[in-house]
Amino acid sequence: MTELPDGPIANQPQLGLALSGGTARTVAHIGAIKALEEAGVRIDCVAGTSGGSLVAALYAAGFSGGEIERHALATRWKHLAAVTMPRLGFLSSHRIQEFLEDAIGEVTFSQLARPLAVVATNLGNGQRRVFTSGSVGLAVRASCSIPQIFAPCEIDGELYIDGGIVEYLPVAALDAFNPQVVIAVNLGAYRDPLRRPKHILQIILQMTSVVSRQNVPASEALASYVIRPNLSKFSPFMLERTKEMIQIGYDETLQHIPEILELLKRESSPIRRFYAGLTSRRK
Repeated sequence: MTELPDGPIANQPQLGLALSGGTARTVAHIGAIKALEEAGVRIDCVAGTSGGSLVAALYAAGFSGGEIERHALATRWKHLAAVTMPRLGFLSSHRIQEFLEDAIGEVTFSQLARPLAVVATNLGNGQRRVFTSGSVGLAVRASCSIPQIFAPCEIDGELYIDGGIVEYLPVAALDAFNPQVVIAVNLGAYRDPLRRPKHILQIILQMTSVVSRQNVPASEALASYVIRPNLSKFSPFMLERTKEMIQIGYDETLQHIPEILELLKRESSPIRRFYAGLTSRRK
């Protein structure tokens, strides 16, 4: 069993946490957060893509892993999606925004307890946008808008869709905060082989999956440490199995705690801090 410290790690370097997409499976991020909290790991800033942005926003607002878990266990798809006339999408994502704002209020990024970055894709030019200002609820809604399933989300006159198209694992998004260490949680590392789809939703999700898989290796290479919970037995819509997925995220992260603590210990040495300070000043 992993030995956990009694309190926060002394002189811990600034740490960023990157939470991938994964639709319903993103609840596993909650387990990862709980394990890091119990180990005394202080998370200074957080980034999220798609469903990971919803968990990241709740955590950035000051909720603990346990508090987010209680929200997740009470959540059903009716709280997150509303049927629309299928012109730009089968579902409207406005309930995602409402769900988040019911929990944290209609806050801006500057009002959060810790810095947050949310990744979305500009539908007009295909470019990544990292939201670090403005409405948190609107940014998260945009990041979660899976194309063709959810209608695009309009912000500042531009249409935005799922951030996983451009950055499924939002490690680079944390550059806005310049953390010394980045822990990334990749929920798509153990995906099932692509199978012949049986209906339109599976076609759409497989198309999105194919695109997002292309940008993951580059993101993992930028991270200081990557955690990869195996959620391959869960479909993208299994909210009824939230408790199991949270537990898998917790158990997988717990196995990596000794290595993470050793990494933080190395990075917190006086020599490391000195050179990190020089590098920061040169930027």
